[in-house]
Amino acid sequence: MKLVEKFCYRLVLNLLTMFLFMMLNSALAADWTTVNSGVTVHLYDVWGISSSEVYAVGENKTILFFDGSSWTQMDAGDAVVTDLLTIWGTSRTDIYAGGEGGILMHYDGTEWTEIDPGINREWRGIWGSGENNIFFGGTSSSLMHYSGGTFTEEITGSAAYYDLWGTAGNNVYAVGQLGTISHYNGSSWSQMESGLTGHVIAGIWGSSAADIFAVASLGNILHCNGGATWTVMDTTGSYRYSDVWGTSGTNVYAVGNSGAVMHYNGTEWQLVKSAAEDLNGVWVSPDGVVFVVGQNGTILQDGESSSEPPVTSGTYEQGYEDGYADGLATCAGDYPYTPVDLDIENPDAYLVLTNEAPYLLMSGTCTHLYGSSGENNIILKPNSGARVYNFIGNNTITIESDFSLFTVSKSGSTVTFEGTDNTVLVIAATTTAQTIVFNDQTLELVIASGNVMLGGTIIQ
Repeated sequence: MKLVEKFCYRLVLNLLTMFLFMMLNSALAADWTTVNSGVTVHLYDVWGISSSEVYAVGENKTILFFDGSSWTQMDAGDAVVTDLLTIWGTSRTDIYAGGEGGILMHYDGTEWTEIDPGINREWRGIWGSGENNIFFGGTSSSLMHYSGGTFTEEITGSAAYYDLWGTAGNNVYAVGQLGTISHYNGSSWSQMESGLTGHVIAGIWGSSAADIFAVASLGNILHCNGGATWTVMDTTGSYRYSDVWGTSGTNVYAVGNSGAVMHYNGTEWQLVKSAAEDLNGVWVSPDGVVFVVGQNGTILQDGESSSEPPVTSGTYEQGYEDGYADGLATCAGDYPYTPVDLDIENPDAYLVLTNEAPYLLMSGTCTHLYGSSGENNIILKPNSGARVYNFIGNNTITIESDFSLFTVSKSGSTVTFEGTDNTVLVIAATTTAQTIVFNDQTLELVIASGNVMLGGTIIQ
């Protein structure tokens, strides 16, 4: 009888465990979609302009493009067929992809062409502050720099580099084998201590110069506040992480083996998706849509692609006279206007800036903007709202109201300006000063000595 009871007990326990496992997988998959990529090759990296303009690269020189509704394969030419491991760009007309055998390709908005930098490495990571200041990380401790039409190489450290990220041309990070983290200050590279000597640090991304994340191969996720120290974050599981990306310090994703997708909400890391294949790359659009690529043609998506097309440029005159920028994003309201309440978390449009031309935000509109890697210049009319991403310094934000109308608050390094005229600006402070121009005064927003400062005063 005891044997029967024991058997029944184990049976019930196993069935309960299976039920809970199925319920967990169902909950994790609730908001995620496995997308038809149209290919079965391994995909290694993903990057985009907006949620309706995304690129992925992988085996056999595969380059895929997503237009907001479906993925299609792009013509990558026939000269050399090899694996592409990384992709990144400054705009839709200036995109680079690199990989094995020293292959380096460039997309001008019309076609992909192979380029010869005169340096033969396996390229694994790309990042730049502008179209004439781009860094490439590769094997043989190679960090290649493109500037003014010329490629130059610097050998630093003793390991291959896997990824790069920065906030400006004088603040660039490169990560790779043997726990390597290198920092570029605008003139030279120096080594940082990661504490992970036996690890491959495969990915790096930050929301600002004071909020940087790096992921490693033996289950570690590192964080740096912009100083010299990297700390290991508490995580669940021990996945072999391969990439990291986000939109803010409270919305960060890391991916790795066993189909793991981890999310950081500003407080803790949690497993939010467990896919069937190992995952290699992640990119999050300015409007928060998550794209993940992995083995055997796997593409995952969380969130719906925006129907709003991205803006390539916008000028004050266009915005004011015509009520739109480049005919792509409509703007509502003009003077005289009736103030309306704005919901900064539910914008009317998601826009991407790709040059320094001023972009005007009209009264009655609320917009999320993703800045270019160079300087950005936006103008807020009274009763307009903007949440900006990737504004990583040397930017000018003009608010056509008096500063006396505003209250200023912060959460971490993110600062919110709220005016009694219903004007709202949400922006992350960086270690590079950003200029906020009001009608009655001009103030600099910057992180200095660990404090978020506005006009020389600490924001509490």
